[in-house]
Amino acid sequence: MDAIDRRVKVFWPEENAFFTGIVSKYDPKTEKHTVTYDDGDVEEVTLVKERMEWLEPGGDSLHPASENVIVHANGDVSDPAKPPVRSS
Repeated sequence: MDAIDRRVKVFWPEENAFFTGIVSKYDPKTEKHTVTYDDGDVEEVTLVKERMEWLEPGGDSLHPASENVIVHANGDVSDPAKPPVRSS
């Protein structure tokens, strides 16, 4: 699954809350995704290390990411514990 342009919500422990945004890019050298949050904040994160959920376009959670998420060299993300998300 290509992570770029996907909606996510990422848990911020300091705030004890999830924040929603969109994955805007991926840097294969640092293995970090850039998340542009709905409130305008921008953060580079290693998604596989974050407590996060993928969101459907309408904002509903698809499913929590498992600890087995794999980030491929091209920035694509796959989770072997979950079935692939098919676009209609």
